Amino acid sequence: MLDMLRRKLKSNPKIYEILKCIRQKLLIANNRSRLRRLRISEKGIYVGTGVRVLESEKIDIGVRTVISDCVTLDGRGGIKIGTGCIISRGVKILTASHDYKSSNFELILKSVEIGDQVWLAEDCKIMPGTRIGNRCVVGAGVILAENLADDEVVTINKRFKKLKEDVMDKNTGFKLIGFKF
Repeated sequence: MLDMLRRKLKSNPKIYEILKCIRQKLLIANNRSRLRRLRISEKGIYVGTGVRVLESEKIDIGVRTVISDCVTLDGRGGIKIGTGCIISRGVKILTASHDYKSSNFELILKSVEIGDQVWLAEDCKIMPGTRIGNRCVVGAGVILAENLADDEVVTINKRFKKLKEDVMDKNTGFKLIGFKF
């Protein structure tokens, strides 16, 4: 029955496109209603499409933060995101896990704190209980289960710490941050 209905809809492109648009608008409206409950400190926050939010009441997002498409924010244990952060596509911030030592695999909730001006690159995963300092970079594909101090860079196979103080570029006026590579 369902296959027959699909064939009929696909045979009439106008109806098929209208239904497709309606479905897309319903998904966007559902996503927006969840996001409205997020504690957003001020305007100036971009949230992409396909963002999955669990328990939005326990998520606090600072100003000038970008949350790209297909990000998962598991707020069951609480998430605090600082100002000026970039959370790239496919990032998962998890706050819940199960106790593998328990016979019932009981749920364990731990909060995640992300400092100011942090960049979480594509497809990285932030595990429950993680604290990330200010101005850190978490590279693509990293599974981060440990805390980061300020000004640290983590890639899949290396961890870098800040080498020297910020230096002002005379031509542009921008701060250059030196990292030990």
